[in-house]
Amino acid sequence: MKSNRSLFLTALLALSLATAALTSANADESKSRSAKDTEKEINFWDESRISNAKSRDFQFDAGATVGKLISSTRSTATSSKPVASNIGSSWNNGGKVLAATGKVYFMVGINAYVCAGAVVTDPDTSRSIVLTAGHCVFDNATSSYVTNFIFIPAFDTKPTYSCANTAYGCWSAIKLVASPGFTSQTAFTTTATNNDWGFAVMAPGGKNFNAQLDATVGSYQLSTSTLVKGWKSYAFGYPQASPYAGNDLVYCNGATATDINSGNSTWKLGCNMTGGASGGPWFNTFTTNPVLSSVNSYKYSTDKNSMYGPMFNTNTLAAFNSALTWPIA
Repeated sequence: MKSNRSLFLTALLALSLATAALTSANADESKSRSAKDTEKEINFWDESRISNAKSRDFQFDAGATVGKLISSTRSTATSSKPVASNIGSSWNNGGKVLAATGKVYFMVGINAYVCAGAVVTDPDTSRSIVLTAGHCVFDNATSSYVTNFIFIPAFDTKPTYSCANTAYGCWSAIKLVASPGFTSQTAFTTTATNNDWGFAVMAPGGKNFNAQLDATVGSYQLSTSTLVKGWKSYAFGYPQASPYAGNDLVYCNGATATDINSGNSTWKLGCNMTGGASGGPWFNTFTTNPVLSSVNSYKYSTDKNSMYGPMFNTNTLAAFNSALTWPIA
């Protein structure tokens, strides 16, 4: 499976050539905007568009070096909570993880997609940032950032498909950032999987269109060093392909391993979450000070019970720091 995926010299060359590729999703957009502007962007996502958004996930077939896009509409096969299992259980403990984890919606061309994301701690109280997968902010096939990106926190609390009726409302992005190691790829390659993280700078939003996201729901610190092979970790998401239905915050937990098919350059965790979970956060632990340590990135068609995520590193911090340079006002 996926031999020759560890082409690190090639990846480093691509990274250096693409250093300038950290750009805004809307480079000509004003750095400040009114609540009316935010309301207009959020209202783009009516109930029909949100409800019918397709999942945006990637999986590798046996021996493949490029992942293929797997999209599915929201399943109606079941609306029940998943059976308790360490590879897929309903999160019933509430708290900050419920509030600060949510669903992200965005457009690629004329197509509406859904992923998951989580709020990252930002020292600037005038700005909030959401972490998700790189393939949920940037489309390799068209070499362009997605558009109309919104975040709905705590979706599980009131799982309705109208921003006005959700627990806290919606927030819209004013800037999207992915790493050059991801944006330099024209397909979902090994290099893309190694850099599959993205950040969205969120304008004030919520039900009154002027609330700060992190002040409303909380946030988690970002870490590049807390996942350790063999240690327990947790992954969260909103899977919407059968047997899940997209309404429930689901989590997996177990010993962290690595993907031998990527040359052990990405993480592996036992997890049966399906389409829609991409971009959902991984945490190092839930016993002491959990921090954001990876995201749901890809799966294999031959292994439905494992999820894979990138290893956060200095390139992750560089992308995050780029997001931190964008002022809201």
